[in-house]
Amino acid sequence: MPQIFHALALHLHQPPDNLQLLIDTNPKEAEQIIHCYDRITRFAHKYTNIAHFHIAFSGLLLQQLQQPNIIEQYKPYIDIPAMLESYRLAKNIELLGVGMYHPIFPLIAPEDWEIQLQQERDLMLELFGRAPRGFLPPEMAFSMQMIPALVKAGYEYVLIDASCVRPEHERVDIFQPYLAHYDNVSITVIPISRDISHAQQTGLDPVWFANEVRHQVSHSIRPEAPRLLSTWSNGENKRWFRQEEEGFFGRFVAPYAEHAENGEYPVLPISISEYLKQHPADIPAYIETGAWSSGSTSGYGLADWGGSDAQRSAIANMRDVRQRYEKLAQLTISDTDKTKLEQIQQLILTSQSSCFLFWGDAWIQKLSDFLQSIERQLSALETIYLKPTAKPKPQPVVTPQPLVLPKKPAKSTTSSHQPVRPTQQTEPDAVEEEPPAKPINKPIRPTDAKPVIKTEAQATPQPVARPTIDKTSAAEADNKAQTTTRKTKPAARSTTKPKSTTSRAKTTRTKSTATKKTDPKADATQTPAADSTANTQTRRKTTTRKTTKKTS
Repeated sequence: MPQIFHALALHLHQPPDNLQLLIDTNPKEAEQIIHCYDRITRFAHKYTNIAHFHIAFSGLLLQQLQQPNIIEQYKPYIDIPAMLESYRLAKNIELLGVGMYHPIFPLIAPEDWEIQLQQERDLMLELFGRAPRGFLPPEMAFSMQMIPALVKAGYEYVLIDASCVRPEHERVDIFQPYLAHYDNVSITVIPISRDISHAQQTGLDPVWFANEVRHQVSHSIRPEAPRLLSTWSNGENKRWFRQEEEGFFGRFVAPYAEHAENGEYPVLPISISEYLKQHPADIPAYIETGAWSSGSTSGYGLADWGGSDAQRSAIANMRDVRQRYEKLAQLTISDTDKTKLEQIQQLILTSQSSCFLFWGDAWIQKLSDFLQSIERQLSALETIYLKPTAKPKPQPVVTPQPLVLPKKPAKSTTSSHQPVRPTQQTEPDAVEEEPPAKPINKPIRPTDAKPVIKTEAQATPQPVARPTIDKTSAAEADNKAQTTTRKTKPAARSTTKPKSTTSRAKTTRTKSTATKKTDPKADATQTPAADSTANTQTRRKTTTRKTTKKTS
């Protein structure tokens, strides 16, 4: 039979100012809850030789237990300073950290991780004389990115829901510690049994517990190796923890410890740090981001704390306030205002408590009110140190001198696609003209006209003169161009009537033919330039007709 060890963990936390709210509105419940904290130390001292407890105090709860008004109002039920001292003296209580204000670490700014961890450790060291060695993530919400911050703060191991542990080469073994690596930093991971932890929360019987553990160990990956079972639950919720004789301590802890002390029990209580000294973790594993199951969800991911529209809006507001604080923290300010800014920082850290995001719309509204109070304090400091930059004095307006541009040549009335030929410049001081625009794949028609020389009397260049072309010949050339655009090769000139789909083409061809027959001198009136123009138009594919019409 292998050795089976059990690490029992209890989580203790109260929302901001909740102890005061309880004593004001429900003193009976306040009395039941405060005795939950006292009962742990009494049983730890009663079974000091065999019992081991892992207690996760939130810094937020420890702060409330130190408030003078809380100590005074709870005095009829318990001596709070004496209770805290008994935790200091109980050597079989191993402390666990959860963060100063119990935040959902993956949802807050990573810049706040270190201060959340360190403030709580410093407070525990002050109250109990020792710092926590292990870390129990609030709501079991964990991500691999937290590992360097945990190690830097001094934590040796972290308890994780077994459903989020992913070993590299095997299925998860809930009785086996693992080693998680991130950014060249490693920490030991202790898987937590979800089903047995649920039984611990609702009602655990020592006989059922022993049989169930032995059964699960026999079906584990390494049934003959030393086995470590880890369970956790809240330590002050429901009647199961608020009653002594009929609750968790009377019905489970007392008989469990007595059987183990007499050697009659197959499961032995142990502290995690002591077990790891004897059996250090060496199997690597990856940890998926997740949280514990609240009953309505599986716990995978963080939907219970950041899934609704109201939650996402609240988280965005928290981050906005955090950014405004960071902007002020980088400035040089007076000592008085520096103290105010430190107080604002503590309020921001308090607003990160998981309770605001989990306990419904009423608590989200509380968070909104809390953040509005912080924003008002930030605005007061921003008014002093983030004044808008003073506007520069207006300078006299200097009227700019008019820009002299070269005169552009007038457009030709014959064709909008033909470039204008440059004219000779006779004035020595004239502004240089802009170069003519490139033609778009269109040949320049040859002409017999000579370039016009600009004289001193002329103010602007004149259009280039062109020879007069007989309209009848131009029309005939136009019709030939229309015919050749529909064919691969240009057709030879012919007096026969071509087929055309438009009445305009038919009319033009008829007139051209009649002119040729009745006026034998018509061919003689066509100039070589006109013939050249017609031949050029015949070679054009797509825009010949449009250009010829404008020319004629």
